[in-house]
Order: sequence, then structure tokens, then C-alpha cells
Amino acid sequence: MWSRCALLATLIAMVFHAVPSAAEDVEFGRYHALVIGNNDYTDLPRLETAVADAEAVAALLESKYGFQVRLLRNATRADILRGLNAYRAELTEEDNLLIYYAGHGYFDRPSETGFW
Repeated sequence: MWSRCALLATLIAMVFHAVPSAAEDVEFGRYHALVIGNNDYTDLPRLETAVADAEAVAALLESKYGFQVRLLRNATRADILRGLNAYRAELTEEDNLLIYYAGHGYFDRPSETGFW
């Protein structure tokens, strides 16, 4: 678990530190994150670390990068859609939204489409 979290923290730091120094005076807006961690499923095997990974990412985004985070644990489809719709209603074009999902996914090879 820690190695994945450490890797994610490193990647986030790389993205935020990649901004050129001349851009330091630029206003980038507010930073929001919808962080989802799902361990429990009705038709798939239970996961062990997805919720803990999401909690670690949420804490990192809040404490180190100042994100306003909404954390969803074992969220249903309806929970996720409610979260996205809430952001749609309140965010402006100046805001930034990061969506992090830890849980099962599925890749449909014939259509080359991935699903959460």
C-alpha cells in the first residue's frame, strides 16, 4: 500500500512542480477533488486497499496541495453521479477538478472502452 501511495505522491508532486517559474504569479483558480475508493461490490471480489488508498490520496491533496476534497467510500453509481452533479452546479470555468478512483475497473476490448 505505501509504495502505491508514495508513487502517487511523487507523480502529483511532479505535475505541480512542472509549472514554469514565470507562471507563479498566474491565478489558477480553486482546486477540487472527487476521491472515490470502493472495496465492496455485489458482483465482484472485495478489494482490500481501495478505500485506504483513496483516504491517503484525499489527505495528501488536502494537506500538501490545498485541494477541497470530497471523499466517497464504497460509493454506488448514484453516489458518484450525485458528487459529479454537485460539482457541475457549483464549479466555474476558473476552477479545477481532479477525479481519483480506486476500485475495480473493466476494459471492453471490442469497443476499446474502459469503465469504472
